[in-house]
Amino acid sequence: MTIRRELLAFLKSGDAESLEPVIKRLFASIAYNNYTNNDIERYEGFYASVLYAFFASIGVDIVAEDTSNKGRIDLTIKAGERTFLFEFKVTDGEPLEQIKRMKYYEKYGGERYLIGIVFDPRARNVSRFEWEKL
Repeated sequence: MTIRRELLAFLKSGDAESLEPVIKRLFASIAYNNYTNNDIERYEGFYASVLYAFFASIGVDIVAEDTSNKGRIDLTIKAGERTFLFEFKVTDGEPLEQIKRMKYYEKYGGERYLIGIVFDPRARNVSRFEWEKL
């Protein structure tokens, strides 16, 4: 199954557990020479932009830097009655805890999925993936 089809299946099912390997495959497929003579892998915005472009390419309702009364969530995806809220960190941090502490999810109804991802700049991929359904 292609990465695109796996992503569509995830959005349809809401099976957040299935998303981690899809994201890992996506970042593993980026050519190493894209990182040559720059340090792009050290920046959260790089990872957020790749995921934004990928989700946008399948036509879902997506909001980057989605604002609330308490701050900004890195990425929000609306798929029917489901809302997926993503917070990203590079190297370390507690992205899932940040979503809960800042209550970014309060402005949405229906099924809400909180997804925290930590990226390792040396591996140029996911080092920690956590999620919770409200």
